Amino acid sequence: MPAPVPGHRARTDPRTVIIAVIVGALTLGGVVVGGRLVAGGVNYAQPPATGDEEGTEEDNALSDLWADGAVQQWSTTIDPEASIFTSPDHLFSVKTAGDNAQASTLTAYTMDGSGLSQAWTATVDTSADSVANSNADNNPKIYPSFLVWGKNTLIHDRTLYDITTGTTSDAPWPADAVPVVVKNEGMVIACQQSTCAGYHEGDTEPAWSSIVHDTLSGLPTQTLDAAAHLTQLTAYNYTELVTVAGSRYALIATQYVINIDTGEVLSFSVPDASPAIYNIGYSDDEWLITSTYYDVLANSTRQWHLSLYGPAGGEPTSTQDMPSPSDTTYPLHYPGTPTEDDYLRLFIDNDYSTLAGSKTSKLDDASKKDCLQKIDMSSGTTIDLSGLDKNAFPCFDRDATSVSSNAKVVTVGMKQVTNAAPFSLMYNTTTGEQVTFEGMDPSSGAAFTVVGPEQIIGYSPADGTLISYAPGSPQ
Repeated sequence: MPAPVPGHRARTDPRTVIIAVIVGALTLGGVVVGGRLVAGGVNYAQPPATGDEEGTEEDNALSDLWADGAVQQWSTTIDPEASIFTSPDHLFSVKTAGDNAQASTLTAYTMDGSGLSQAWTATVDTSADSVANSNADNNPKIYPSFLVWGKNTLIHDRTLYDITTGTTSDAPWPADAVPVVVKNEGMVIACQQSTCAGYHEGDTEPAWSSIVHDTLSGLPTQTLDAAAHLTQLTAYNYTELVTVAGSRYALIATQYVINIDTGEVLSFSVPDASPAIYNIGYSDDEWLITSTYYDVLANSTRQWHLSLYGPAGGEPTSTQDMPSPSDTTYPLHYPGTPTEDDYLRLFIDNDYSTLAGSKTSKLDDASKKDCLQKIDMSSGTTIDLSGLDKNAFPCFDRDATSVSSNAKVVTVGMKQVTNAAPFSLMYNTTTGEQVTFEGMDPSSGAAFTVVGPEQIIGYSPADGTLISYAPGSPQ
């Protein structure tokens, strides 16, 4: 599980961890650790937050102005049935000719207020990229495995592309290492089995290299494989910058907390014996962990705990019992970092009032997918998704749900692969009405990519139409 922080990266819900660990226990020989099983292998197609290099997710959150509607900035046409993703000033498309994924075409376009200009193209072997297994009915055949690193570098496999020119070079980390981009920091943390190393954009040697260890003491050492956790359990190849008491950290493979400036790896003690389920979160000045003991033979958990920690981790400063989490209701966070009081209300009192709202999901009997059913905003508005056409929207993913800066709009989407939070529909949370994007038909497969707080790109794979939108009242 990602750290329980707000926005589309917020997963303060040990509910999912329960399910994940039950499955993961089989993979890990009965050893249960924090993590989530994701079908399809490595997914590098999640772009970083946009905006200034030193910006925060709160700075880059979708603007509340979208509540007024969306107006077209410009429109063009690119290859149909492509996968698209963006950096702050470029748009990329990946087009596979039939089944020949060994000769896919990567096209880079410069992007400004007036439209697109093709910058360069390259032939790319995407045959080893992640394949959409469990969600193939909702996804392209191939996950284009690309990472945007810093201001001007695109990563695919072991090749680095200069975003401006298309010039290539080799990745500086070992061939068996899995890269994770720390958003907005120009750093890649490349992890092997027991070693993670930090690389600044453009450097050929690491700034530091550290031996990683299981975050919780007492777990069997055979579970230690940071690269495997990234490729098999989480597929999180982007991570947020975590700032706690002025120090900067990254959460790798959902369970290794590493200081990005020094390489120091933090450890935490939890009140639950191994096998323990745990989920790591943070506020501005402390860490917190929700945890429980999972009885593999009984297929059940025991008492859940909420533990608070100082900036250095170690032993908890306090621990208290918390109710067993619901398996249908999940928090919907504002962008930014929750406070300790927010966490206490959520986990101890089951109180969502200081959050943007809550999400309710249901396991679909036919597809066996956990699908979003409704969103209850703290303002009192309910967005009911259960009655939408299942042919057009078979299953909304609760993790692909986010709100604008002050939750004036909320977006929902299906399992997609070309960006971190692609969405299909946007709603005004005051009126409950859908925000429409002229020229795009979500019921026919159009999806939307958030480029910046006040720019959204709509793409129709059916005909290749690409439209840029800004917030405003349609005429």
